[in-house]
Amino acid sequence: MTVYYYILVFTYGLIIGSFLNVCIYRMPLGESVVKPPSHCPKCGTRLTVFDLVPLFSYLFLRGKCRYCKVKIPIKYLMMELLTAIIYLPLFYKYGQSGQYIEFFAAAFLMSILIVVFFIDLKHRKIPNSLVIIGFLGSVAVIVYNFFRPLDIYGDGNWWNPIVGMVSGSGFLLIVSLICMGLLKKEAFGFGDIKLFAVIGGYIGWKMGIVALLISFVISALAVLIGAVLKREDKKGNIAFGSFISVGTYITLLFGGEIIKLFY
Repeated sequence: MTVYYYILVFTYGLIIGSFLNVCIYRMPLGESVVKPPSHCPKCGTRLTVFDLVPLFSYLFLRGKCRYCKVKIPIKYLMMELLTAIIYLPLFYKYGQSGQYIEFFAAAFLMSILIVVFFIDLKHRKIPNSLVIIGFLGSVAVIVYNFFRPLDIYGDGNWWNPIVGMVSGSGFLLIVSLICMGLLKKEAFGFGDIKLFAVIGGYIGWKMGIVALLISFVISALAVLIGAVLKREDKKGNIAFGSFISVGTYITLLFGGEIIKLFY
């Protein structure tokens, strides 16, 4: 039965990953992720259900459009696999122990952060629509936690996620304001600040601090490597939203263990 659940989660990840492909492509362009329906970008032919089966359509069609035979970028297949692979450790961490609400909340959050990762990495921006969707999800988690405390927060306090929304984002806001005042330079984009408010609602203030610290460490390493390889951004912009996404995923998997090291 356990194997069946993992196959189900993997399949669920493939399906969601297929939709995330649409979000990553269309959101930066300001286009709807619903209309128009999926179509071949080359010949414009509307794709059928059989053309959109995650993983299997790509393999069956040998990576080509059924109609014009143009090659389909492998990145679409990789996104489906990436999402499915990201879900599996989350299910092992939460779902296998019966924490299904925690699993679905974590999977939903990571779905948003996967889109954030790639859009921010390429375009250096975080769409407000993603923040709004994430915020609505965090509100739902907060309301649920009020009536049934979630194990992900670790202390049973109903106010934990509310403090989480304020603490991490508040810290980023203060640092950003100080840098603007003293250095006349923005330390963090407002999108990063809003995004971390959303994340805090899902993982609480303790895990939020861990996620923030890990994000700082990863971003510092990335900047250092970029400097050594002389590949730093010409405008000096850092895709901190991408690093936040990675830091949050690591925290979802190991945050509890990291917190215990300090208690």
